[in-house]
Amino acid sequence: MKDTWKENTELFYHTCHIPLTVYDSQFQMVCSHGLVETSLEWMGKLNLEDEVRTMKTSYKNIKTALQEHYMLTKGDTYYLLAGPFLHKSRDFSVEKLMQKNQIPAIYTKAFYRYFASLPDIAAMDIPYYYRLLERLFEISDGCFSNPEAELLPFTPIDKTLLEYMEIEFTHHNYYYEQQRINAMLPDTKLITSWQNLDQRLSVAGTIANNDERNLKNLIISTIAIMGRSAIEKGIDAHISFTMMDSYLRRIESCHNISDLAIFLADYTRKLQNVMKLSRNASYSRTIRDVITYIDNHLSASITLEGAAKQVHLSPGYLSMLFKKETGITFSACLTRKRVEEAQKMLDYTDFNLQNISDTLCFSSKSYFCKCFKKQTGMTPTQYRERKK
Repeated sequence: MKDTWKENTELFYHTCHIPLTVYDSQFQMVCSHGLVETSLEWMGKLNLEDEVRTMKTSYKNIKTALQEHYMLTKGDTYYLLAGPFLHKSRDFSVEKLMQKNQIPAIYTKAFYRYFASLPDIAAMDIPYYYRLLERLFEISDGCFSNPEAELLPFTPIDKTLLEYMEIEFTHHNYYYEQQRINAMLPDTKLITSWQNLDQRLSVAGTIANNDERNLKNLIISTIAIMGRSAIEKGIDAHISFTMMDSYLRRIESCHNISDLAIFLADYTRKLQNVMKLSRNASYSRTIRDVITYIDNHLSASITLEGAAKQVHLSPGYLSMLFKKETGITFSACLTRKRVEEAQKMLDYTDFNLQNISDTLCFSSKSYFCKCFKKQTGMTPTQYRERKK
């Protein structure tokens, strides 16, 4: 049982990027994955027993005084605590949060790093994560682990197969599907010219009784397959999944075939552009893993030695391989990506330069400004003011 919990805890974290901890009925930790380490005494502190005592249903959303959020749910003999994570609003301010809770200013740098390490989760996605927790833990520990349980009656499937035989219906060939998806990725014309989108996608089958719903479901499946295919071709997984999330939330606003054709064409075109701009596409799997490691630790003090350990290579060999494939050193890549992240922070937050420098682990504010100007041709202040 505990091995299953550990596997599911890791699966949940790698799917949602939200830390997850399993506790037994005595509130003792059984396993955990993704917890953010912090020396701040105010953070990550919950009295689980008190929270459970005040639960009115099997689910509970928790928000701390310091804006940390958690999802708490309970099974038969265990409790699941997902978090901490954030619901950042436009007026979210670390300084105001610290002032409100009377936290000394000397901890500002540590607070920025802590909050930068937490995932920012949209409130509308919370029900989905609860359902995922329920499926991973309650269902997997129930009927799927019980060989005597009847998971699904076979009669409806047999009946459907018989009906397909009577009308000589066959599903599309899997390898034909892969060829089609691979053709879509480099060639937008295959989609933009789809005046008869419903007929072209109908070869994939019927998965809803309503025509519009069926077409939307097929497009959802197509986007899911294309997004994952693009990851296999080298684009960043986080970017691909974020694009999929963004488009799949908007599909219900389409109400006719023309809108759906434009919708799918737009997704494909943007995915192609991301693939063209992706520097990772031509790299080996090892180097792509190192770049992903860098992307996930921009607010941490990472080193070549730490990255080498992640891919089971010696630092010297990784340094040579990284320079050979990317044309730049590991440290140069890390600095470039931190500057790119700083550009986003200047565009979308009100963080001052010192906070950005501290959050992204630059050795000093002056060094941050020097690196920024070298890469962008302007100072951080000039960059922020360019749109005003």
